[in-house]
Amino acid sequence: MERILQKTNGQGGGMGKRTFLRLSAASLGLAAAADITGGALMAAEPEGEGLVIALRRLGFLVPNPLRESGGSMEYLPLIYDRLVAPDPDGNLSKERGIAEDWDMSPDGKTWTFHIRRGVTFHDGSDVTAEDAKFSMEAAIGPNSRSSRAAEMRELLAGIDVVDPYTLVVRCNRPFLDLAAFCSNRSGIILPKAYYETVGDDAFTDRPIGSGPYRFSSVVVGSEIRLEAIDHHWRDGKPRFGSLKLLMIPEEATSIAMLTTGAADITTVGRDKVAQIEGAGLKTIRKTNAAIMNFRPNMQWTSPAFSDIRFRKALNLAIDKAAIMATVFDGQATPTTTWPGSVIRVAGTIPELAPYGYDPAEAQRLIREAGFEGYEFRVPSYQRTLAPEFPVLVEAVVGYWQAVGLSPVIYNTDFTSFQADWRAGKVEGNVMGTDGVTDPSAYDILDAMKLYLHSSSGRTIIRDAGLDAMLDEASVSLDQDRINELLGQVYQRIYDQYYFVPICEISEIIATTPRTPDWSPGQLSEEHMFYDLTRQG
Repeated sequence: MERILQKTNGQGGGMGKRTFLRLSAASLGLAAAADITGGALMAAEPEGEGLVIALRRLGFLVPNPLRESGGSMEYLPLIYDRLVAPDPDGNLSKERGIAEDWDMSPDGKTWTFHIRRGVTFHDGSDVTAEDAKFSMEAAIGPNSRSSRAAEMRELLAGIDVVDPYTLVVRCNRPFLDLAAFCSNRSGIILPKAYYETVGDDAFTDRPIGSGPYRFSSVVVGSEIRLEAIDHHWRDGKPRFGSLKLLMIPEEATSIAMLTTGAADITTVGRDKVAQIEGAGLKTIRKTNAAIMNFRPNMQWTSPAFSDIRFRKALNLAIDKAAIMATVFDGQATPTTTWPGSVIRVAGTIPELAPYGYDPAEAQRLIREAGFEGYEFRVPSYQRTLAPEFPVLVEAVVGYWQAVGLSPVIYNTDFTSFQADWRAGKVEGNVMGTDGVTDPSAYDILDAMKLYLHSSSGRTIIRDAGLDAMLDEASVSLDQDRINELLGQVYQRIYDQYYFVPICEISEIIATTPRTPDWSPGQLSEEHMFYDLTRQG
């Protein structure tokens, strides 16, 4: 492994002659962490009865759901309720959301939601079906940031308020997953009267919802402060009188804050676990939080990316066991292909073995296909769930260089790269990601349509066979058939080597001793902080 990694050169953006372990230590900032165990752990001094959470991803920290981005689900459910809310395992719950019940017509085209009585916004006004209608229409409006807004605009025939506590949603075609759609950011309930009275800008400055915490203040891109309400219909009196959520991109900084008592919760890399626990801090694992994988983008535009021999060679060239042992400190598990083990929620799926490590066969395939020395770009950026990500990129690039390819690393930030991705400006790129979907057939299908359907602006391939499977799954009312189709898509992704899967990892959450234990759940965009703040 070291021989392979040392063969990389500066021109290719690889690791030069540094050994892998030295690079790992430097890149992860071990020295900057100020020797976690070198001094006594200072007792956390909360702000009154407050809790401080330091994370790398909190969206834009613009507390208007209609203006926010990914990562904001860490704090938005503390301010707002959703029409339908999930439990920690991702199951839709009739106890956690504004809708206390719902039902679907036999033809799958009409949904009726029964709104919970007695729920109020922070200004004391009642939450009604009018608010739910207003919120749903706003969530799929022309300025929505939802990836499914355009699809939902075409899908919905109308939304009707039958009475203050009954909402009817009519669809143009059968839609089995409307309740699931209402369980994410698109389902957040806004106060119609207040929003329309003050306008979008004023609401963004002083938002109100019906969640267990009310908005206090924000420094956009830096921090948001929330204050507990006296009583919440679901959570009662919150455990902590106030919350402060901080955007802290640097791992070393967040660790230092934890050890000095300036923060109570953060996330850390796997190599920090022994030091964190040795310093008297606690760790919680969010299992199977991410599948580390690489995606050749816009495969139809590249003679190499569109050749199955090339894609297979990308996979066979990588010693994934060595990467799991070294980059991820032995705290990773093998995976087959995207979307990873979450596919098991679809029931019976094909039993697939992870791709093997065979650099000789990878070289043979590259020569046979005529792609020796082929150059492509590999972006490197920070990823929330894997502080080790830049090291992973260098390791993977080193393996590809060792079999005769010429990948070039370029440093960027994910927000910039994502803008190019959405604009279709990522030809010739093999992007890495720590992405994972929520544990539901709906979310898996949604993600598959986003990344694999030819009509999507963010698709990585164009495959008529996959389009047909995904189209059928989208209109089916038979969950067993949907699950069967998801298994078929999964098999085809694997057979065609559309992705370069590396491994699956858990997320490591570090906390101070005073922080109660809680389940961070399996949802991809939130840590269930409203469960943490509930009284025991």
